[in-house]
Amino acid sequence: MISQSVAGVSLAISTVVALLNCFFGYKFRKLWVTLAGFGCGLLAGFMLAVQMTEQTGVLALVTILCGLAVAFVAFRLYRFGLFLLCGYRTFLVVSAWVSLPWLAVTLGLVAGVLVGALALKFLRPVVIASTAIGGGATAAQGLLVLFSIATDATWTLVASLGLGALGVVFQLLTTKK
Repeated sequence: MISQSVAGVSLAISTVVALLNCFFGYKFRKLWVTLAGFGCGLLAGFMLAVQMTEQTGVLALVTILCGLAVAFVAFRLYRFGLFLLCGYRTFLVVSAWVSLPWLAVTLGLVAGVLVGALALKFLRPVVIASTAIGGGATAAQGLLVLFSIATDATWTLVASLGLGALGVVFQLLTTKK
């Protein structure tokens, strides 16, 4: 019972954060840059630590320290952080829609690097698109589960695209060029 409550609260919080990302991604880009850096650092730190040790404490410490270090660098080096933000969001969305694990990672990395590089050249539209579409996809999945609506792939895709499109339009209308 407690684990279901914790899972429900976690899902609700992540859905709210995803909605904020979807509709206010460009305005909160410094926060998202830092969080994306932390996420990328956690992932890299975990992959590194797993190769070094099997001790849970050391594994957790290395993972968290890498997350914090990359978050700090992403915040301080804003353009690097933007690359991580847009690339990380793209990686998550692309890899979630591909069923073969190796292909999901490969396509996610290629798409992530491509969108991250585009963000450096076309900052506003790429940040708006990646935060709105990524946030919309995550929020749609959370909302469908929270409200016990059919969660098959078709509904998830329709809800993701709908929320993402609304987020893009909202951000374009509420941010300066």
